[in-house]
Amino acid sequence: MEVFNRRVNNLTFITPSAARILGCSSVEELMGISCKNEFYYAAEEAERQLDIILEKGELAHYEATLKRRDNGERVVVLATAQLYSDNSGKIIGIEGIFSDITERKKVEEALEEERGHLEKAIREVRTLQGILPICSKCKKIRNDSGFWEQVEKYVSEHTDAIFSHGICPDCAKELYPELYKDK
Repeated sequence: MEVFNRRVNNLTFITPSAARILGCSSVEELMGISCKNEFYYAAEEAERQLDIILEKGELAHYEATLKRRDNGERVVVLATAQLYSDNSGKIIGIEGIFSDITERKKVEEALEEERGHLEKAIREVRTLQGILPICSKCKKIRNDSGFWEQVEKYVSEHTDAIFSHGICPDCAKELYPELYKDK
């Protein structure tokens, strides 16, 4: 197989829809320009993709981040490319197709970020479940080891709850009747 001339990376054909994705108003605007220097954010990425295509000698499937010609915005594409040759077998270029997957990538990134938030929340959440055996009189809870402990201790060990103590009016009347006898 004759080695393809790496310097001949100029566009010779492009569809109107591809031109629109790349931020061009017409196909003619793109004829003869270098893909590598014009659309890739990093020429190294273009070289790497070319190496893959040349190495495989068959269809190569890859994602590439390109930039629009009109505003420089990033466009993520899913590309399929292969070498093509003339009738004598001489490799004369690369042909390929691509689909704009920019929006899909944005959604995937948002979902991944949300998944990270949910995983963090799951790690941090601590809930009580099932039936809690509690004493009707003193309100102690029987723990998993069968010992009775104060409800505050049990709940704080199994949740992120923090307790603050006070006395409700009914208990205050019972505990301090002298304060309430005139009322």
